[in-house]
Amino acid sequence: MPTAARLVAVVPLLLGLAWASVAAVDVIRADSLLREAGTEMSTWAAAPAVETWNSVHEKLQSAIELRPRDPAGLELMGLLGTMRRDSPKFMDEGLAHLVKALEFRPVSPHAWASLLEARYARGESGPALELALARAARNRDVIDAVPLR
Repeated sequence: MPTAARLVAVVPLLLGLAWASVAAVDVIRADSLLREAGTEMSTWAAAPAVETWNSVHEKLQSAIELRPRDPAGLELMGLLGTMRRDSPKFMDEGLAHLVKALEFRPVSPHAWASLLEARYARGESGPALELALARAARNRDVIDAVPLR
């Protein structure tokens, strides 16, 4: 096989490997940030101090920038946002993240339950609240199969 033909065969392969390596590093970085944020959030018995909340928020934002279609990061960001009952802005952002997470993983009972809780806390009622309750109850068997980080 002539040298030019080898280069034509090898160069695309090497470029593909380089792209896969960069993508893998992004996945590892995002997962590490999600794990740190999730571990911190799991220790909270009540709403954390604002500094702690901001720190976790920054980690989750970084993870979502790396992997914007990862429902786990969106769920955690939604849960974090809906914890800020003192801030309508963060509450709205949290609800938006939960809705987006459900677009990517519609069978997540965690996201449906978090959405239900947030909407109830805002005083919403009607079909949207009933839908979240029904979906959370229907998908409760999925909890063990789809762990939240």
